[in-house]
Amino acid sequence: MKIHNFGEVELHISNEIIRDFEINSQNDLENKVYYTLKCFINNNPKYEQYIKEFSKLNNLKDIIMLNAHGDEKDNKYIYWDENKFFLVQDWINDNDGRKAVLLLRCCNPGSLKIHSRKSIVLVPNYNFSEFKQDFGDVTVEMYAPKKGYIPSYLMDYELEQIRKITKLFSI
Repeated sequence: MKIHNFGEVELHISNEIIRDFEINSQNDLENKVYYTLKCFINNNPKYEQYIKEFSKLNNLKDIIMLNAHGDEKDNKYIYWDENKFFLVQDWINDNDGRKAVLLLRCCNPGSLKIHSRKSIVLVPNYNFSEFKQDFGDVTVEMYAPKKGYIPSYLMDYELEQIRKITKLFSI
């Protein structure tokens, strides 16, 4: 696993991803981060708004991104690096509260659930690719601490709620 920093994003990327996607330069890494942010956050302005409010309210900022091959093993959400399997939930636990958002660019073929106590987690609900997302075959779900998964049909309501709370605490 290699760690790179790109401004507001700390990227944790597996060696397999670097090899499989032929990432050979810093520019390639930056493009990977840019497209991931576009797919996970920028394509959903309500996620972006919720994250801003959450960040203010919890005095957290920035993003940690895990980019690795993901799978399901024994009904557990896993990722691998150098032919070793790791639990995605362990990675979340290790990074929870360090940044506002933990972004999992790891396939999740079993649509397995995760949780966190301090950071928002963005997670695909199936095998992720930009192509699959464009055709609606996979969506990015948001898990918010103390809220759980926020379904898209409740996003307006949850945005309203967090804005009210943020406004109360900023007085």
